Amino acid sequence: MIEGHEIKKIYDEYKQVVFKVAYKYSRNSEVANDIAHDVFVLFMQDAKQRKSIEEYTNIKAWLTGTTSRKRTHKIDKF
Repeated sequence: MIEGHEIKKIYDEYKQVVFKVAYKYSRNSEVANDIAHDVFVLFMQDAKQRKSIEEYTNIKAWLTGTTSRKRTHKIDKF
C-alpha cells in the first residue's frame, strides 16, 4: 500500500496542475476546486489498491485524465 506521505507529496506536486486543467474546462474557480478535490479523493482510493507508487506509469497523466473525465460530470450539473 502506498504511504500517506507519498500521496501528500503527489498532491503538493500536482494540485496546481489538476486545478488548472479543471479551471480550463469550467472557467469557474469553485467548480475547479470541487473537481480537483474529487480527483484527489479518487487518487487516494486508487492508491490504496496499489502496492507501490511505481505501479503508476505516469501519475500526471492519470490525474489530468481523471480531471478531464470528472469535469464532464461536474460541469453538466453546474
